[in-house]
Amino acid sequence: MATYGILWWPVILLAQAFGTTVHGVNISLVANGTTQTFSYNQSAYPAGESIILIRTEDPYTSFVEVEVNTTANVTQQVCKDGNIRFYSGDNSTNLLYLGAFCGLPTRRRTQNFASSQNAMTIVIENGTAILTDNILTLDYNQAHNRFCAYHIAFLAMFTPGYVRTPGYPSGIQNVSRCSWVVSGPPSKRVLLTFKYADKSVIPDCSLTYIAVEAIIGYRRKSQTLCLKGERTVAIYEHSIISISPRGLEHINTGIEVEYVAEEEDRCYNTLRISNESVGEIMSPGFPTGYSDLQECRWFIFSNTSEKLYIQLKVLESDLDDTENCSKDIVEMYNPANYNIIGSWCGRTKPTFQFFLTTLMVVYRTGTEHSRNHTGFKLRYEIVEDGMCDQQLTASDIKQILKSDNYPNPFPSYKKCKYVITSSPRNAVYISVKASDVGGRIHCVDRVISVYDGLEETIQNRIGGFCLDKTPSYQSLSSQMLIVFEVDANIYNTGFLLEYWEGQVNVALEASGYDKSFVFPPVKGNYLSGYNTWWNITSSRPRHIVVWFTEVDVKCPEDSITLHDGGVGQGYRSWTFCGKDDRSFMTTTEQLFINFQTHTNLGKGFKLAYQSYYYRYCGASVSELTTDDSTSTIYSPAYSYQYFDQMNCRWLLTSSEDRIKLIINIVNISKSENCVQDFLAVYDGPSTKYNRLSIVCGSNITKTVRSTGKTLYIQFVSDGYSSAYGFSLVYSPASENIDLKDPSPDPLIIGLIVLFIIVGIAIILGFCYWLRRKNLKSKSTSAEENSMTVTSSHVVASNPTYANVTAPPSYTEATGNGLDQNKHGI
Repeated sequence: MATYGILWWPVILLAQAFGTTVHGVNISLVANGTTQTFSYNQSAYPAGESIILIRTEDPYTSFVEVEVNTTANVTQQVCKDGNIRFYSGDNSTNLLYLGAFCGLPTRRRTQNFASSQNAMTIVIENGTAILTDNILTLDYNQAHNRFCAYHIAFLAMFTPGYVRTPGYPSGIQNVSRCSWVVSGPPSKRVLLTFKYADKSVIPDCSLTYIAVEAIIGYRRKSQTLCLKGERTVAIYEHSIISISPRGLEHINTGIEVEYVAEEEDRCYNTLRISNESVGEIMSPGFPTGYSDLQECRWFIFSNTSEKLYIQLKVLESDLDDTENCSKDIVEMYNPANYNIIGSWCGRTKPTFQFFLTTLMVVYRTGTEHSRNHTGFKLRYEIVEDGMCDQQLTASDIKQILKSDNYPNPFPSYKKCKYVITSSPRNAVYISVKASDVGGRIHCVDRVISVYDGLEETIQNRIGGFCLDKTPSYQSLSSQMLIVFEVDANIYNTGFLLEYWEGQVNVALEASGYDKSFVFPPVKGNYLSGYNTWWNITSSRPRHIVVWFTEVDVKCPEDSITLHDGGVGQGYRSWTFCGKDDRSFMTTTEQLFINFQTHTNLGKGFKLAYQSYYYRYCGASVSELTTDDSTSTIYSPAYSYQYFDQMNCRWLLTSSEDRIKLIINIVNISKSENCVQDFLAVYDGPSTKYNRLSIVCGSNITKTVRSTGKTLYIQFVSDGYSSAYGFSLVYSPASENIDLKDPSPDPLIIGLIVLFIIVGIAIILGFCYWLRRKNLKSKSTSAEENSMTVTSSHVVASNPTYANVTAPPSYTEATGNGLDQNKHGI
């Protein structure tokens, strides 16, 4: 690096002597306490070397800081050739190389250089195009050496860069703090080499040392270097490195730090695993030995997105055994956040297990280790069960279960399963006494889940807890599964609970998806003597819906009773038995269910339960206000079956107009006079007012209007059957003239029909009377004519009939003649 100064130093002497340069240009700048900018246009200068000299305004206690900005990258070869070089100093006696400009890997990261003296020299080779846009921008400033460039971030590239203490190689004076920050390109580690200007210095390490802290994500890893001679350390990728020399006032020499990024990965392996994978990992050179500053990485990937139990068993280990594993170490990481989740060094042979989809194993070696160490070998495999799993037996005496390492922080990335078994026909009880397991508010991501039985399914989950919650649970069957799954953990201590066995009395939690269980959990008839209680609470402020299916409960000896909100006077309750399926919805956030048996003549039931949001059917009347638009009310579980034993009430209120209500009945169980399930509408604020309509049945559409500004609606269902429900569309009725309901009224229709029938009867009666009258007059006239004709005919023309009696007159035929026939004459 020093040859750069020898080659161009005569140019500087000539430039200072004559004010110009022969092969380039000499530019002098003065740095003060504010940031200044200089733009160098390469195309404006001739071939050769351009030299930019920046001096501080204060020549005694200051140094120069430069930040390089350009709109385009330089090539990698330009970086390696050092076509843009930075030096500390301004003459051949104090010239110290700082590094070469290598472009900008990202827009948010720029290269910085800081001199250890009151001047900085920049050399630019103009022989070839080194900048794609020919523009190089320098932001330069004067900084006081009391702070030792503590606010400057240096970017490690693939050629070495240097930072030194103020006044190097001399010892520093009056420096209150000294700290540098170095970062490297993504996915590359950084090598740091420390050395004193005076190599013969042997400091007191209790007073003078170098603190190095690597920040990887949210994790910090620190080490302290007692520098004796030259020392190189390697810092892992994605790190921001803080370097802080301490106690420099106790030595009379300066410190130099060389920083450089590794150009190639030395050791990188990818291993894909499945449920049956087994393999081995060995350190390079095992078992013959390993070299200094090695770093190897093995990424272990699952073939699926599911988490697996990845187990690492160390078979052989022969590494340097130092305090805190400061030299040789094998570490396990979660690649998602680069958290260290395990490590070892020395000759120990531990076994690790992690519940992850991906695991990274990193092996690093330091310097000055014993040459006879051989390295390590381990076996990785996928296992079915966790190392922390436990099988426990409950009795009537309370026993203790606690998480691993309790009350100290529990291990990260674990999944522990605890199976607790009671005696037959008994249940398992647990009561959490202490909990510090992490998680989020409302336990959205439950850290611990509790299941009835051995199946880890949503249907079997009876609850869970997180944070500092201390609930109690009981199984329905004789087995309970507790699953403790954790990711990263640093401070949480875990849990401690008591478990025992007892009679079945269960606390359940209803959530937004349905859960179910069968009781009793064994096939066959239930036993006589059950008096089992379930207490179901909603996880949120919602109603609880339950569905009973596969019901087989002997009536009336055995029964199921539900209590809405509590047990006793003042709470709704329902009791049923038999073989019919039933469904119920509470008006509160809690439901108690009691199953009592006095026989063994039934098989039990299946119960599904869920928290359910329905704003219009609660313990009180739902008050709704009409506005200029239409709104809709639906029956509970509309388009599915509504629930038994419901009593929903709505009060509609309009501020100005009457109210129009359109009733659309899909299906309400029909009964005579709608005495079982029905929908009723009242013309006022309560049932005391005139009832406008009561309906049940199927496929009914009806419109009603209030005479005032309120309508009261009531929907009632009994405990025997249900249907798909209804929808109600309500809006203001702005018509003010027609106060009658335009829809047909049965009474009016009946009166109209009656009037029509009476009118028709009157008309028919009148017509009949006229016809009779007309017939009578015609009959009398015909009789008179007949008698006259007959008489003349008998006398004159037919004397043989002279003794024949003449037929009776119309009066005789209708009078005395009929009476004689009655008497047989």
